[in-house]
Amino acid sequence: VYLNANGIRPSKTIDDNYNKGLGAFMNIKSTLAAQLWPPSIRLTVYKVYIRSIMEHPAPPLVLLANGKRYKHTIAEGIKRLQSLQNECLAWAFGRSRPRHTLESLVGITPICIRFQ
Repeated sequence: VYLNANGIRPSKTIDDNYNKGLGAFMNIKSTLAAQLWPPSIRLTVYKVYIRSIMEHPAPPLVLLANGKRYKHTIAEGIKRLQSLQNECLAWAFGRSRPRHTLESLVGITPICIRFQ
């Protein structure tokens, strides 16, 4: 979590965790072993490893958003994190649509709901 004189810097914090999550996803996706994994293993890797990296700063960001500070910045960051989750689910299942159906079937909650 990045800080400045006024407290938490949400844009820098979200950017950093997005980039770390994306980096983890790209590293795993590019391995030869991951290309042979079935969807259940890919989904587990996303849930356990990638999602935990992406959502690490959620508690302080939720407090800031609920306190009306940086609400727009945090909402934009959540959209970016959701797009990364969408990309990970598309990789796990070999298809990108319908996203809401995939999330429901495997018990993945949209990021905007988890960040409430």
